[in-house]
Amino acid sequence: MARIFLSLGSNVGNRAETVRKAVIAISQLTRCVLIKESPLYETKPVAGPLQEDFLNQVIEICCDVAPLSLLDSFQSIEKSLGRLRAERFGPRAIDIDILFYDNLILHDTYLTVPHPRLTDRLFVLCPFSDIAHDFIHPVRKKTIGTLMHELKERVGGDQKVLRIEG
Repeated sequence: MARIFLSLGSNVGNRAETVRKAVIAISQLTRCVLIKESPLYETKPVAGPLQEDFLNQVIEICCDVAPLSLLDSFQSIEKSLGRLRAERFGPRAIDIDILFYDNLILHDTYLTVPHPRLTDRLFVLCPFSDIAHDFIHPVRKKTIGTLMHELKERVGGDQKVLRIEG
């Protein structure tokens, strides 16, 4: 089974409930097992129009489903929880991103793994570090903890993340 890390985010409606429902739906997928969940973090949007703050979380699952099939499953979960794809980087009920699929490096029309922007996002690296500080990025060859500290030094207070539970 593959070791997979996912980022979840919500900034519409009852954010915590929606993230929780997404985690439950993911854990109920056939041939997938939930391994770890980070605490929730509250963050300001980093792109797009003026919008509400996000709740973000990173989870680890083990699964033997192919990456593109998983993407289809996650997009179905997003849709069932109210995700509308009206505006790039716009408000969303739920966003589920595949960060890593084992050490796979994939550049497909529909999916890039590792996620191409994860190293620029404290709202991903902080919760990720809580559950897999020593996971090594297969392209950058650095741990998640190291990538998080380097980004904090680079952006200073520009990206604020607030751990709200755990």
